[in-house]
Amino acid sequence: MTKPIQISDIIFPELATNFSSTLASLKRSTLSISNRLSSISDDAQFVCRVADAYGLPLVANERCGSWYIPPERKRASAYFKSTDGHNGEWSMSLRRLNTQVFEVINKENGCIIVDSTRRGKSMPDALSKTVPIWCAVWNRVLFSENLEAHTLHTPPQCVSPSEHARIERRLEDFVFKIKELELDLIELRKMITKPLRPMWTTRDSSLLEERPKFEGFHPVVLCTASRRVHGTEVSERGYIQGAGDDSEGWSHGLTASMFWKHKDMLMSTNEQDLPDRIAALIDADKNSVSVSELIMIKPTNWLYTCQIQALNDSVLENLDGLITCGQKSQMAQLPVFNGKHLHLECRERKLGSRDLRKELSKLVTFMSQLKSPKRLLVCCPTGKDLSIGVILAILCLYADDQGNLAGEATSRSMSKNIIKQRTSSIMTSFPSASPSRATLQSVNDFLLTSVPAAALFDSLNGKWAMQRDIGNFRDDGLAGTVSGSANFERRDPTSPDTAAEYLYIEDGKFTTTTGMVLQATRRWIWRYHDNAATEAPISVHFVKADGETEDYVYNLLTFPPKEGSESVDGGDVLKARAEHPCGDDFYVSTYEFTMAMGKFEVRHEVKGPSKDYISRTTYTITDLLRRGEDALGQLDSTYHWAQQEMGPALHQLIARINVHYNKTSPAGLIEANTRDPFNKSGKYALGWVYFGIILLALTSALYVYHAFTDRIRAAMYEDEVLKSSAASSPADDYEMAARTNYYPYPTDKSTNKIFSLSPISGNSDFKPKTQSSLSASRPLHIIIAAFRYIFYRPLPEIRLRKGWRPITFPAPGTAVIVFAGLAFSMLYTFLPQPLFWKSIEYGSPPVAIRAGMLAVALLPWVTALAMKASVISLLTGIGHGRLNVFHRWGAYLMLLLSIIRTVPFDVTPISDAKSVAA
Repeated sequence: MTKPIQISDIIFPELATNFSSTLASLKRSTLSISNRLSSISDDAQFVCRVADAYGLPLVANERCGSWYIPPERKRASAYFKSTDGHNGEWSMSLRRLNTQVFEVINKENGCIIVDSTRRGKSMPDALSKTVPIWCAVWNRVLFSENLEAHTLHTPPQCVSPSEHARIERRLEDFVFKIKELELDLIELRKMITKPLRPMWTTRDSSLLEERPKFEGFHPVVLCTASRRVHGTEVSERGYIQGAGDDSEGWSHGLTASMFWKHKDMLMSTNEQDLPDRIAALIDADKNSVSVSELIMIKPTNWLYTCQIQALNDSVLENLDGLITCGQKSQMAQLPVFNGKHLHLECRERKLGSRDLRKELSKLVTFMSQLKSPKRLLVCCPTGKDLSIGVILAILCLYADDQGNLAGEATSRSMSKNIIKQRTSSIMTSFPSASPSRATLQSVNDFLLTSVPAAALFDSLNGKWAMQRDIGNFRDDGLAGTVSGSANFERRDPTSPDTAAEYLYIEDGKFTTTTGMVLQATRRWIWRYHDNAATEAPISVHFVKADGETEDYVYNLLTFPPKEGSESVDGGDVLKARAEHPCGDDFYVSTYEFTMAMGKFEVRHEVKGPSKDYISRTTYTITDLLRRGEDALGQLDSTYHWAQQEMGPALHQLIARINVHYNKTSPAGLIEANTRDPFNKSGKYALGWVYFGIILLALTSALYVYHAFTDRIRAAMYEDEVLKSSAASSPADDYEMAARTNYYPYPTDKSTNKIFSLSPISGNSDFKPKTQSSLSASRPLHIIIAAFRYIFYRPLPEIRLRKGWRPITFPAPGTAVIVFAGLAFSMLYTFLPQPLFWKSIEYGSPPVAIRAGMLAVALLPWVTALAMKASVISLLTGIGHGRLNVFHRWGAYLMLLLSIIRTVPFDVTPISDAKSVAA
């Protein structure tokens, strides 16, 4: 039989079918631009029908939503991220508060938010979870008194009950973060008069014939524009689900506004001609740029932003100051501005955001030159990124909470909360602003770097142990170690631009690798500069021969921005870099400071024609006593203040609690204070002691009983094992527990598959002998079972108000133990005898007596709870491990109470004459 011909056997392989290329070509033709635009047009018709059915305005969830809404019907834009709704990553964005949606809802009593998603999902996470979280959080913030409005609503077909419950548990954290922003909630409440309620509509939903009325809430209709594709796009005859999503990958630069402006022309263009046609439209659009107007940043009335293209003579003539961000080439075509102008040189995109970090230091000088400007304009190419970062820095440094301009940089300590509050103010007044993460990180680094630098410099004060390792790659005679001490002596600044200054004095011994020991001394001047325009807040200077005067700069310590998720003020280590040219040699220095200031390291790497070595110095704090002087001084002053302010009140309180007696005191008071409370305590105390003795006896008896029966049971089991070991196989040994019914179930399901449980050697009916337990008698068994049935039942939760966290209770057995111990102890302690005097005029009983009584009251419980086999375990079924927790804490309390009683009664004899002096 001949071998069948394969495709590879064809003489002309180029004629062979390439299935992969065919499938790729078919997919490309299906996901073509024309099919995407056609799908978008079809989805937009559905969106318009939804708007007509509800009679509500359309809000586009950017960036996808604008493709499905004709511009004349689009009322606003929102920015709800799907990533904030991903499973386990639920969040409430503080950068995207979306309060601009409130204005639309206020005017129309609701809105429709439009979005879409690609194949595989019926609804985007932004609509199924992010927006519902947003609604629930704002309801709790604005309508805290309306508990019914606090409920989280999610679509059950997209969100499981467990995920819904986990999201709901996080809502209070989101509410707390919103309140931390200190927004003007009164103003927001004016726009939203009723709670928000999310509702969902998809292509599978049936639209109402009559417009519904919503009386008790503002409807937020979440519309998924695209219909769900269950198979591949090929089977849908050109329809693409979520065609407008990720437009950067297919649009060739076409935007949603351009599509709707030239919709008919684009829909009638062939697929082959579409890229060229789109390119032509983009070129034409550049010549007719739509320039945004000036936008005032609230709560200020003097700070504005816009695009650079919006600058013209009429705009510039009304300005007191201008800040531009971008490249100089973009500034060449702008009209001349004769006022105060600051240009921040920033490249495009992420590179520009990084440049902003260095350029922001110019703000200090520029702002100091402005004298109460009535209008300050900050602009960048987009008007939404770099300019927003500059505005954020200005608000944090030069504006108060009401937006008023300060004459100079504010002296308040900068924090992330302040930055978040200012960011929320910007996003509330300018919702379309979209500062990139890199831009915000640059602003954070600029604002926060001086905070740890100042704290770090202050913590250097004092003596340090020093260890320096020097590795010389040219002369081993100059390599070795230096051991000694370094002292940072604080002194008055000797330079006008210096906020704080140290004279650094180093003293040690230099041991070379050849064994030579030399005395080593060195001096530096360390300075801290609090000027925000200074990129290097800390500097190190050489000292002249007099050992006191500055010679010239050695290192300027710059703190580069931290990468990733590290925060400047939250990291364990703060790093700084410095460079120093020394003739033809070059020094590169690295400083690593621990924020706790337990130690820090300095590394100098020197390269050049005359030097080639690495020096690494480790400083460890030794002057702990000096470090603690300030803290001790503060504690001492606090103590004296408390003694002066609280001393009299505390003395009166002690006098009321512990009434002293002397020879002139009433007989009843003397008798009450001098009698023995243990021997003359009366029937109440004696009854409690007898109860403790009985409880201890029962517990001991049970312990002995269980110890005895355990030995019998172990001996019987060992005897049965020895008898059956001769006829058993390895399989029998492995499954012996299951075969003999010693345990109710096999040890492992997989073992049951490997070793069959069929009868072997006629032992399948074998049952071991058992030892009867204490509960074998039926009456006792019924009583114990009834006790355990009661004590094991969970108590129902109590919810005081809807929306509040429920109050949960421990198991009844635990609750009974706690209640019984508390009740008996309190009754024993506070019944008329032995702790209350015959007349209340003598005062309350001394604290020491009450402490002693409480310690005695705890004794039986501490003893009973310590036993492994106790009456409590027998009746309640609570194991020894859980009872031991009560035993431990009861013992701690008993020890404390015993110490309280011991000091006055035993350490200081009560019969001492000083105690009863007249």
